[in-house]
Amino acid sequence: MILEDGKIDEPALGYRNAAGAFVHRPMPAEYAHEPITDAEVPCPVCGSVQYDQWRAGRGRKGTDSFEAHPLVVCRVCGHQEHVGGIVRFGVASADEDEAARMARIAGVRAEQAVQRWYADQMTLMGVTFPIYAAEGWPAQINGSGLHGDKLTHLTIAHGETLPDLTVVGRPPIEIRTSLDPHQQGELAIAREAFASGIEADTNRPLTDGLSDAAATLWFRAARRRRVAGSHQAPISETEITIDGAPAPFLTLGHLNTHWVALRHHDDVMITIAAHQIDPASLVIEPIADPRARLLGPEPDEP
Repeated sequence: MILEDGKIDEPALGYRNAAGAFVHRPMPAEYAHEPITDAEVPCPVCGSVQYDQWRAGRGRKGTDSFEAHPLVVCRVCGHQEHVGGIVRFGVASADEDEAARMARIAGVRAEQAVQRWYADQMTLMGVTFPIYAAEGWPAQINGSGLHGDKLTHLTIAHGETLPDLTVVGRPPIEIRTSLDPHQQGELAIAREAFASGIEADTNRPLTDGLSDAAATLWFRAARRRRVAGSHQAPISETEITIDGAPAPFLTLGHLNTHWVALRHHDDVMITIAAHQIDPASLVIEPIADPRARLLGPEPDEP
C-alpha cells in the first residue's frame, strides 16, 4: 500500500473508467500552470513522472483576498500535492576565510544555547506530570507539545554526547512522556514514532538545484516510504525496567536495529524510540530534579 503524506492511515487513490483509463477532475483553465521538468520521483498512484505545477489558491480571484498556492498535479491520474515552504540555506561567501567562518558558527551556536536554555526553562515551568528519562545517559529536552494552553507532552533526547542545537536529530534514545487525553491509539502512536526515525533515504540524497515543486515530491515520497516501513515493522512485547521493575511495552521494529516501545504507565504514556540499543539495558525513571538535569547553569550571553 502506498500511504498518503500527512494522514498515515489513508492510501493515495486513483480512479479509472470502465475501459481502465485514469480519470480525474480537470483543473480550472484560469489558473496558470507549467510542466515540472526536474521531477525525479514517480507518482504514488500511477507511477508516471509527468507533473504540472498549478497556481491554485483561495479567496476570490482578482481581489486582495486571493492567495495563490502552488499545486502539483499528475497529468496522467490527477494525483495532487500541495507545495509546502522550502527552506534553502545559502553557502558561505567566497570572501570569508576559515577563521571567520568558524567564529561565525561559534557565535550562532552560542546564541542557540542561550535561546534553548530560556525556552527549556519556560517549558519546565509548564510541566504538571513526571518527566521520564533513561538513567545514566546525558539528557536534553528535544520537543514538547500543547493542547490549548496546557503542556501535554515532553520529549527527552539521550546520547553519549549531545550537540549544542535547539533540536537533536535522531538521537540514540528518545523518550516521550505524554498526558494528552486526545492522542491516538497505542499502535498508531508507535507507528508514527517509528516512521519519524527511519533513515529511508540514506542512499537517495536530494539532488542539488531541484525546484520547490520537485523537492516537495521528493520529500513526500520519502515520507511515504517511512510510513510504509512503519506498517511493515514487526509487532511484539518487550519488558523494560521502569520505576524499579520490569514492565511490558508494546514494541515495534527489530530490537537489534531501530525500535519503538510504548506503554500506558500510571497516568501517562511513555514512548521510547531507540536504535542499536538493547532495551534490557535501559532503566526508565522520572527525573528527580528536572531543572538540574535538563537545564544546568544559565549560559553567558554571547
